[in-house]
Amino acid sequence: MIVSASSLQKRILLAAAAILLSTALALVGLLALADSGAFDRLIMRWASHRLHRPVQMRSLRLDLLSFDPTITIHGIVIGNPAWLHGGHLAEARMIIAHVELLPLFKGKIRPTDLAVSGLSLHLIRVAPGRNNWTMSEHPRPGPAFAPLADVARFLVEPAKIDIQDLGRSLRLTGIFRHDASGARPFALEATGTLKGYGVSLQTSGGQLNAAAVGPPWPFTAKLVDGRMQVTAQGVSAQPFDLSRFNLGMSASGPNLADLGYLFNLATPNSRQFAVRARAQTDGRHFKFSNIVGRVGDTDVAGWIRSDHGSDRKRIVAAFASRQLTRQDIDALLATVPPRALARARSGEIEAAVASPWIFSDVPFGLDRLRANDFDLSVSAHEVQGYSLPLQDVRTHLIGAEGILTIERFTGRLYSGALIANGALDARVAVPKLRLQGRLDGTVLRDFARASSQPAEARLSGRADIEGAGLSLHRILGAASGSIAIQITGAAVPRRAAWILGGDLLRALGNVGGKTQGETIPVSCSAMEMKSEGEGRFGATGLAVSTPLGTALGTGHLDLGTERVSIILQGQPRTSRLMQVATPVKIEGPMQSPTVALLPGRKARALGLKGMFGVALTPIAGLLPIDKEKARLAVVPALACR
Repeated sequence: MIVSASSLQKRILLAAAAILLSTALALVGLLALADSGAFDRLIMRWASHRLHRPVQMRSLRLDLLSFDPTITIHGIVIGNPAWLHGGHLAEARMIIAHVELLPLFKGKIRPTDLAVSGLSLHLIRVAPGRNNWTMSEHPRPGPAFAPLADVARFLVEPAKIDIQDLGRSLRLTGIFRHDASGARPFALEATGTLKGYGVSLQTSGGQLNAAAVGPPWPFTAKLVDGRMQVTAQGVSAQPFDLSRFNLGMSASGPNLADLGYLFNLATPNSRQFAVRARAQTDGRHFKFSNIVGRVGDTDVAGWIRSDHGSDRKRIVAAFASRQLTRQDIDALLATVPPRALARARSGEIEAAVASPWIFSDVPFGLDRLRANDFDLSVSAHEVQGYSLPLQDVRTHLIGAEGILTIERFTGRLYSGALIANGALDARVAVPKLRLQGRLDGTVLRDFARASSQPAEARLSGRADIEGAGLSLHRILGAASGSIAIQITGAAVPRRAAWILGGDLLRALGNVGGKTQGETIPVSCSAMEMKSEGEGRFGATGLAVSTPLGTALGTGHLDLGTERVSIILQGQPRTSRLMQVATPVKIEGPMQSPTVALLPGRKARALGLKGMFGVALTPIAGLLPIDKEKARLAVVPALACR
């Protein structure tokens, strides 16, 4: 039988229509069966396979044969991955999802609206990349909340959350929510412990759904740890992922060291602080810019960059201050305390245990130096609290493999230039210090008790010392090396010049005379000291020369006890009858030595023992001494030429 082409075409079309109709009827039947709950167990097995963890549902309702397909789940429980051996990741009383119908035929669920109520989350992180919320052993790249990208409306009623981060020793329990709209739809309030101590956290953030999926996530946060508070506002690359962020932050508390404990940073011990900064990280490099605030009595401005790409962090930083105080320096150099102390009270060096020495006896904090490499620049217009007023201080410090190198230290001391460099080797148990420096042109009249000195009077010097110890005082107490001092252009009262020139009788005769107020120029005054071991330096060349005579001296400086003992013996330039050369002794603590006359043989023979109460404070104009405000300035110098 012959069949026409047109008739064959009609039959093919009818067959295709019958197949399509049968398929449609089959799909409608399957959807009807799904709506009736016939496939609930199959769907739970499919969900368990997709999520790589057990999924249980008390009931599942699929209302798919409508213009608004809806999935309603009651009593869902999502278990932990097998390696956690039990427990739940999440539980919810009800989930309502409005979905697109066509993707269901491809085995995909694409919700447009999602509402969750009665939710409890239990998040566990064991190590980086090892947690109970990652749904695949090989997670795909892309935003963490990519499944919510097509969800136009996402609502989470107030829900419970607890977080255990074993790697960070963190445990938090709190309440969170996600509103369907608003500038900050996400909010979380939680309390718990961080590294064994109580903390609280408040945070709010942008949407977790729709167009917000992918771009940086905006958020604000406030963390309270003991007496310290940290607030932040900015963006992170992904919600709740602080491996990359760009934010403004402020922090205040009793001790900067607590910031180090909280955020794995290399922060020192300090007094009470309040700072703010811009903080950024790409996961490896941390940058803190526009840092401003106060640490103790010191104002701070600067920046920090830190590379965490290896076990030894590489830190580059620069700070500037108008006023830097000794109390704050001592605190910053001190050992970092345990966190229990850092989060509760200031790292200030208590007055009751403060050292009485001129040079600080606060032990160096060497743990951070040994653990990190850094390049630090510091400048200060004024340094307060030390016996000598330093101004315009600039220093560049480099730490590498446990060695601190003082590349350059500059400053002004009474208008004179102070320059130093050195190195501290902390690789050994007792660190070793090598220090070289010089002082040029310090104006003598600026010293507290040297106001009568001529404007051209200058003090200069040099030092080259080295020693070992756990503090600056102990290092100097064991130091060796050399020290030299030179004073030029100075002047002393005529009476003091007679004493230094070896003529006591003329000095006594000058009391109340016409020349009482006259001064005599000092043509040269110099001292050179060489190490005798264990912080003791002996005078190898000591001279004070005036037109009336020259005083030569012997003595020593003990940096361990911070005491000085010098005897000057006058030699008159012109011999006269009845000359009595009386030694002058300068002895005592460096900060307040005494000046006295020693009775020589001629003085005793002439019965002048009772006349040695002559005030020699003019000597203090030459060697700047002030018991209340100044200390003996034993600094480097050049010998008289």
